[in-house]
Amino acid sequence: MNTDLFLQRHGLDGNPFRGEEARQDAVFDRIDTGFRHPEFSKILGDLAHPASAVVFGERGSGKTALRMQFEAVLAASNHDDGGSRTLVVAHDEFNPMLAAIRKQMDGGDDDAVLQSVSVSDHLDAILAKSVPLIVDVIIGDQGADESVLGSKVTARRTMRRASRDDRNDLLRLQMLYDRSSSSVIAGDRAKRLRRALRLRGRSRVGLASAVTAAMLVLATAWSVVVLLGRVPDDWIGWAPAGLFLFSALIAAGAGVRSAHRLRRAAADAHRRLRPLDRGASGFIASLRQASPAGLGDAIPPATPAGEEWRIARMEDFVRILDLLGVQGIVVLVDRVDEPVMVRGDPGRMKSLVWPLLRNKILQMPGVGLKFLLPLELREFLNRESSDFFRQARLDKQNLVEKLTWSGATLFDLCNARIRACAAVEASPNLMDLFHEDVDRREVVDALDQMQQPRDAFKFLYGLVQEHCSNLVEADEDAGIARPTLDLVRKRHVERREEVLRGLRAG
Repeated sequence: MNTDLFLQRHGLDGNPFRGEEARQDAVFDRIDTGFRHPEFSKILGDLAHPASAVVFGERGSGKTALRMQFEAVLAASNHDDGGSRTLVVAHDEFNPMLAAIRKQMDGGDDDAVLQSVSVSDHLDAILAKSVPLIVDVIIGDQGADESVLGSKVTARRTMRRASRDDRNDLLRLQMLYDRSSSSVIAGDRAKRLRRALRLRGRSRVGLASAVTAAMLVLATAWSVVVLLGRVPDDWIGWAPAGLFLFSALIAAGAGVRSAHRLRRAAADAHRRLRPLDRGASGFIASLRQASPAGLGDAIPPATPAGEEWRIARMEDFVRILDLLGVQGIVVLVDRVDEPVMVRGDPGRMKSLVWPLLRNKILQMPGVGLKFLLPLELREFLNRESSDFFRQARLDKQNLVEKLTWSGATLFDLCNARIRACAAVEASPNLMDLFHEDVDRREVVDALDQMQQPRDAFKFLYGLVQEHCSNLVEADEDAGIARPTLDLVRKRHVERREEVLRGLRAG
């Protein structure tokens, strides 16, 4: 019997157990939004007060599904007039960050690059993904996301009413962390933001160039007047021309000095903001909009003070979000096993993630870092020193040591998927697929042995396949019998054990 025919006879218009990856699973989007993992509320936390959470889970335990549900809940709250608004940022694409760091290091092997990753690098990467979202709204860029930060007009009016310190903080964040595909675009966005915020300060380079040119023009014009005999051709007559030339030299010197200072600041920014892979010319174009007095504070200091500086910038960013009516930022840290340099190696994953596991970072007000980590990293965590645990204080971080699923929870999940695939006017459930002599407890026990959604779906998919392979279409189908259940259960338990021992791919 064809499996599709079997499922149709039980009121289903699709196979609820075919999907194994949440992002490519059409059924996942149709499941009732009320069905959540039992730990969902703990990990998500209070939307009005974003908090961090650290979750470890096997491949197939539902980490990706959990993340997608987070995003859906946060998006719904952002669109709800009475809901909390939270900026959601995905910190899950590490290849560009690691490639930029390697470039700054002039090469180096994968281990050396990963071991050099610091908390400053992570915060730089997070701010580089977050700051442009605010800048887009304030300068009225096309494609700006107004669902979280409010309308462009309202956001701009709000920031114009903010204190000068807050406006300068936003400009400083923009000059360093805004997107910039070229120096022209970088300078233009910085200029547009400065004007939108009604800030006057900017580099003296342009002013010095203008004064130098003006003085040279005046000196030339006065020389022409002297040569035409309109004034005496003596030292008194030439004195104004000399004064203009002297002023031009002073202005030119000031311009050269300001330009040198600007280039040095841009070079420092390029060197210290390693993950951004932004040329020094792009920083020059942005930093021109800084006031001369504020140029020194506009770039991060060298290590170790650079870490505290970045934490302060994250606090500035959260404060600006609060001015715009946004409760905070949620950062989704995921896919740490996928970067090319990591290649699924647990030791390299540890080098990449561990810098962020510090209480000072995890407890920043208004910042919630949600770590969705492979279970292999938990073994490294268990071997850490007491000093590490004192710094991380994971007891305060909503720690989930293993994302587990009971047989009963998996049974409910499978029922939710079956309802999502139900044909019109049909109300099927999982037990409808089984023979009447199969007890629900037996099915729950079998699912309990699978331990996680992906294995549960594989088990039920294989169960339907095995059952249908022994039937012809003309047979009267009484449902999946107990011997078939026992046979397929044994097969999948053995498969799971081999996967855990590393003897097969999964």
